[in-house]
Amino acid sequence: LKDMDYIAGMDTCLCREANDCEDYPKDIACLFFGDGGRTVVKHGLAKQLTYEEACARVDKAAEYGLMGQAVWIEVEQLLWGIRNDEMDKFLEICFCCPCCCIAMSLARNAQPEDRIRFHPSGWTAVPDRTKCTGCGLCQETRNGCPVEAISFGEDGKVVINQELCVGCGICKPRCPSDVIK
Repeated sequence: LKDMDYIAGMDTCLCREANDCEDYPKDIACLFFGDGGRTVVKHGLAKQLTYEEACARVDKAAEYGLMGQAVWIEVEQLLWGIRNDEMDKFLEICFCCPCCCIAMSLARNAQPEDRIRFHPSGWTAVPDRTKCTGCGLCQETRNGCPVEAISFGEDGKVVINQELCVGCGICKPRCPSDVIK
């Protein structure tokens, strides 16, 4: 983050605004870097931020338990006509809530073969099965695991499919036994 030559932050989370979210603040919105940041500012969707302002936004998102997702902006690519060979310049970090996030909704409702488009950037949820009580709260159906990576073994303890898990973190705060890291 510190090495970025340009950081932009949206004023409002488009997903929470569109869904009139009542559970999470709408002003903790996406960060864009480099040319992606310049593009969203040019389109009037964001304003340039200092490094300190961007870090404060990250900290505020963490306080609320919002999941930070690093994504390539495919929707924006279509809207703004960004060429495929330029996509490496358009990194975005979203601070997603489980109830309104359009990407998580798409993942949750996609066919299993289409969920491959959602993959981790190196982070996945890993359970300490020795602590698991099998309560099932991590797999809660309302706004639960968007890629259905959570199941329970024959012993009744949580299993997380590492090939499916996108590391979104939705399951972690739901576990009262601190099983998921």
